[in-house]
Amino acid sequence: MSRETLIAFLLSETGHSEELEVLEEIKKLGGTTLVITNRADSRARAAADLLVELGADGSEAARLPLYLITGELMRLYTELKKGLDPDRPRNLSRVVVLADEDSSERPKHAAI
Repeated sequence: MSRETLIAFLLSETGHSEELEVLEEIKKLGGTTLVITNRADSRARAAADLLVELGADGSEAARLPLYLITGELMRLYTELKKGLDPDRPRNLSRVVVLADEDSSERPKHAAI
């Protein structure tokens, strides 16, 4: 593992202490750590190279979409840095359309 290896941690409240142990171990091995959490404690701050602190109210399950936004932004900027077109991903040229079971008409835009 090197500094060029980015490991993203989605720290939960339910498994927080166990997840922190893994985070600290990865940090000791030399990886770059991105921590996404609702509220970071001192251990998470010390082990995070990059920190996204959501600070949102509500249940843990209700906050899941906020974690996904950070992952999508990572994907977008990684693709742009590599010179890829995020609007035309490689190997995704086919479309699958699920028709209504009651419909006897086949969709005209299905490419399979």
